[in-house]
Amino acid sequence: MDDATRSSATTVPSIADAPVAGRRVTVLAPGLFTTVQDAGRWGAQDRGVPVSGAMDVRASEIANAAVGNPPGAAVLEATILGPSLRVEQDAVCAVGGADIIVAVDGEALARGRPRRCRAGAVLTCGARRDGARAYIAFDGGLDVPEVLGSRSTHRGSQMGGVRGRALRAGDVLPLRASQAGDGGRPDRKSTRLNSSHLGISY
Repeated sequence: MDDATRSSATTVPSIADAPVAGRRVTVLAPGLFTTVQDAGRWGAQDRGVPVSGAMDVRASEIANAAVGNPPGAAVLEATILGPSLRVEQDAVCAVGGADIIVAVDGEALARGRPRRCRAGAVLTCGARRDGARAYIAFDGGLDVPEVLGSRSTHRGSQMGGVRGRALRAGDVLPLRASQAGDGGRPDRKSTRLNSSHLGISY
């Protein structure tokens, strides 16, 4: 990575530098290795910038589609052992990818099925049954700062996400404004997936 690119990538303010207002999610337990990822940091590979982004693009798109987000909205990518999260304001969440036991306030959450989370709801991840990486999406997407056009985390260069690292207990993740319609229900028209693949639980 050249000096100019490195400078522009390291001067972006971190969400950890100031109090977070608006809708947000608090990390109670980070899991084994959980990072913020999106569609990737494209267009600067000639300057040594890694693409990063979700390892399983389709799974992240399914989670995003379930909550009415664009395919490339920022999500959490959890490896092997997922996090525990508290939703501080009303939101809609969904998971995709690896088959792990996920629950909201103790009620199981099926993959690809959105769930309305009331303020204070706790999302927990349990045992993994199959696969390595699960994706957790919230309506609106995660609102960490963009670095070179992407919110994706690359730990090696400490770029993107939350200070370029995996999540830690106590991190607070802001959410962007929801793009869901109908009073918070995901807008199927905004997704690229057929509505027959999706359902919603309230």
